[in-house]
Amino acid sequence: HIGPKYLNVEMKFIDANKGPINQWYEDLYLLRNAIVHKGLINVTGDQAYKAYDSYVKARNYISDKLVENNYLNPGGKVDLTLFKKNTRGSIDPEKVFAKLKELGIVEEDIDFKVPTDKS
Repeated sequence: HIGPKYLNVEMKFIDANKGPINQWYEDLYLLRNAIVHKGLINVTGDQAYKAYDSYVKARNYISDKLVENNYLNPGGKVDLTLFKKNTRGSIDPEKVFAKLKELGIVEEDIDFKVPTDKS
């Protein structure tokens, strides 16, 4: 999950600065919730255009931040080398096991054996 921390931005839905994420929240998300959860059926053309425009602005804002932080190249292609595959050989199982112990998910006295193709 790539969020505000990795994009070096604030993405508060409720924001006094009225940035693109806040605009998306106010113009699209709240309207969507009114339709889905409250049964709103009368949506004006102005509301629909405003919702669509806020979606485009938020999408472009996030895309720009992804490019700025090297998660996307300027052509919009994702650089998947940033993400490790979760397959055998791509992670250090001993580190994972140590972290599970540290978090208390696995008891300290449990031994860990690195699985092999034969086990």
